[in-house]
Amino acid sequence: MTHASATPLPAPRRRPLRLAACAALLALLGACAGPRPAATLLTLPPTPPAAATPTMAPGPVVVVRRIALPEYLQSRRVRYRSGSSTLEEWPHVAWAERIDVGASRHLVAGLRAALPGWVVCESDCPSGPDERLLKVELASFDYDRAARTVHGEARISIAAPAAPQRLLRTAVHREALAVGADTPEGQAQAMAQLLQQVARAAAAELEASRGTPR
Repeated sequence: MTHASATPLPAPRRRPLRLAACAALLALLGACAGPRPAATLLTLPPTPPAAATPTMAPGPVVVVRRIALPEYLQSRRVRYRSGSSTLEEWPHVAWAERIDVGASRHLVAGLRAALPGWVVCESDCPSGPDERLLKVELASFDYDRAARTVHGEARISIAAPAAPQRLLRTAVHREALAVGADTPEGQAQAMAQLLQQVARAAAAELEASRGTPR
């Protein structure tokens, strides 16, 4: 007697089902997460308006180079110091412009306020016999959030730009300023105030450089 052999049933198609389940789960998680919040753009406070000065013969000229900053600050992220060797970032906040651009603008405004008899410029500067080249390097420019303090160390260099260029004066200015509000805006406000202090220190060095033999 002949027995018919049973036809094996196909194995269940589990892999496509698993893939479909994973895709559905990812879609659900994405819907729950929602869109990422847009970053708030932060700037340093506006520079104070320049005071009107009477018309007079052009005075000494200072050419201001862009401020040099540490590499870790050259970012759109707004960073603060959380430890002696650690940094963190304010969530969903970004600088509206490069921080060295805004910092240089504040430095120039502070110099113009502190040196009313000088011609302070960044480019297209008139040349003259009493001309200076100013470089400021901020070796530190940090908000210590635990201490609610902004710390800065500015290395100031003044040279006679006429060839051959010659270094006339150097100085190091250190400053620490309390931060009023523990917010990105409070940090930016204290940074702007610190830059005004650096500008006054650089102005004093520029005035002193006029007595340096060229």
